[in-house]
Amino acid sequence: MNSSLIPQSWAKSGGSFAAQRAEDILNKMELEMIQNGESLLATPYSQRSSQGNNQGQQQTSFPTPTTISYNFVMDAWAKSESKLSARKVEDTFLRLLSLYNKGYHRNIKPNLYSYTILMRAITTTASRCPKYISKNDSKGNNKKLVNAAQKVEALLEQLVDTYQKSGDLDLKPNTATFNIVIDAWSKCSQKGSAQKAEQILNRLESGSDGLQVFPDTISYTSVISAWASSGERSSGYKAERILNRMVSFNEKNLNANADPNMVTYSAAINAWAKSKARGSGTKAQALLHRLEGHGYKPNLTTFNSLISAWAWSGQKDSIGQIEALLERYVYNSSNECFKLNHYSSIEPDAITWNTVLHAYSRSRAESSIEKANTIVHSMENQYKKGNTKSKPNVITYTTLMRVYGNTSSSEKIFQVEQIFSRLLNLYEAGDKSMKPSIQSYSVLLKACANTQGTSIKEEKALSIALKTFQKLDESEYIRPNHFIYSIMIDLFSNLISDDKVRTQHISTFFGRCCKEGYLNTTVLKSLHRSVDRETWKGLTGIPSPSNISDSSLGILPSKWSSRTKQNR
Repeated sequence: MNSSLIPQSWAKSGGSFAAQRAEDILNKMELEMIQNGESLLATPYSQRSSQGNNQGQQQTSFPTPTTISYNFVMDAWAKSESKLSARKVEDTFLRLLSLYNKGYHRNIKPNLYSYTILMRAITTTASRCPKYISKNDSKGNNKKLVNAAQKVEALLEQLVDTYQKSGDLDLKPNTATFNIVIDAWSKCSQKGSAQKAEQILNRLESGSDGLQVFPDTISYTSVISAWASSGERSSGYKAERILNRMVSFNEKNLNANADPNMVTYSAAINAWAKSKARGSGTKAQALLHRLEGHGYKPNLTTFNSLISAWAWSGQKDSIGQIEALLERYVYNSSNECFKLNHYSSIEPDAITWNTVLHAYSRSRAESSIEKANTIVHSMENQYKKGNTKSKPNVITYTTLMRVYGNTSSSEKIFQVEQIFSRLLNLYEAGDKSMKPSIQSYSVLLKACANTQGTSIKEEKALSIALKTFQKLDESEYIRPNHFIYSIMIDLFSNLISDDKVRTQHISTFFGRCCKEGYLNTTVLKSLHRSVDRETWKGLTGIPSPSNISDSSLGILPSKWSSRTKQNR
């Protein structure tokens, strides 16, 4: 009997139940092997039954497990989608490693695939949680939290070291092995992860391990994606530098396996979009031209990243550039949300339109209101016609609120309130995608705080703000945070003319903010510009500083900022 068939049959059926059944069978195989002891060290299964009959030994009911048996169980857990899948894979791997170290059987030893399954399982964990509960030894002692990407890289080092010392070709790492580590770092939210991913790429390029293993398209693309996810202002430059390096090596025939493709260019464009750096629109557009020059047509992901780059670029012509892209790739003659036949790969979705709305929200032009409303009405109409991809959501209406709030319209507060009420009603009617977010509340409150005009309008804005805060305060799923308290302090400072009443409101809300642990420098700055020195000292217990910084926060009670510290 093939020793891998029993666990394999369960492993292939999928799910955590199947993985557990495969493991149960492996446990029985392993237990019987251990109980039979020395007779199994060098005797193949095919010879054991006849030897047992001839010598009067007890015949075994299970074949001896092999590396393949353990790999099947590991693979089953990796594909099970269980919350403990990575831990289960590591448990099985450590058992395999322990048996190999103890010399139980010549056919039991970890191979490259064993390491690959474990590294991929932990990498999947990294995308859900950057911290991974690891075990230090094969007995499961000394459990500790480690960075998932660091754990994967440590496994690579262990694999490389073992191969270099043993020369066992079954353990020789390949490009895919290194790519798993790069992918793990690209999914890690820890600061410096992109640099770590690039270091692995540099290592492949240099061949410093002597493995004759070199980077491929996936290697470079993953590092570019890592920079896109880094949150650094320079991420666009660094991602494009990797792309140019890749192109240069390919053109010089130094690495024929590293040819940039559609995904590579899209990742670089996305890096410019996420950098939010000034001029990122122009840089992303140039990459689009390069992409098209290689015969590729942008897909929806690429297009969304491109307009996002323009929306965040801070360039004066960003709106015009976005509208030109829409005309070229999306709009037809009726200016509806239909795709053009010659670019049939692009069919805009809610992300597309929400990004365009965001661009309009950054413009203070009165024409932005009409254009934004046209987009929202188009989304609503398309959804009614069955286009679920264009269904408006909470981001849609929150961004529309922001479009109104950022204009100089004297009536903006009433229009923002109307959109917010519609959003709230849709959610309460059962549409969960319309659940107001903290941003939804903050946009309305900020519009109230910035209201200017007659005393009647200011009183109305104050009334709307207090009612909105009360709704937020009574919400079952969301709570006021530091940004909300900062807005409320600014709001009282702007809208209440009576010194005593204004100070009373500011003091009450500042006290609540501190009690709930949401104090940060943003709230302190709002307080500093809203009260006199005497009131400041009475509320904080310290003299009023000339300016506010992190050091100002450090000399106040730590419990006042306990929640903002947790969220850093």
